[in-house]
Amino acid sequence: RYVSDPGTAPDVMATAEARLMEMFALLDRALEGWDWLVGDRPTLADLFLLMMMRWGRNFAGRKPRDLPNLARHAAAITTRPAVRRAFAAEGLAEPFY
Repeated sequence: RYVSDPGTAPDVMATAEARLMEMFALLDRALEGWDWLVGDRPTLADLFLLMMMRWGRNFAGRKPRDLPNLARHAAAITTRPAVRRAFAAEGLAEPFY
């Protein structure tokens, strides 16, 4: 879909994953010493980050959950009852991220 030559698809995927992992690493550093991205309680930004981490669970190499602060953050937010209900309503099973 993103390339005219299917032979280049693996390189496009690897490059995109590497760039995304750079951004995840930035977020991991931002979460150092903090429970949530903004303030003292979870916000929509935290839920969005969990969704992005979920998409990253299928990366070929390193995954967002391999970053310690992101893993801690995702573990905390997936214990919230509303998040559990949303996953159940969507029929999503663990691993969530």
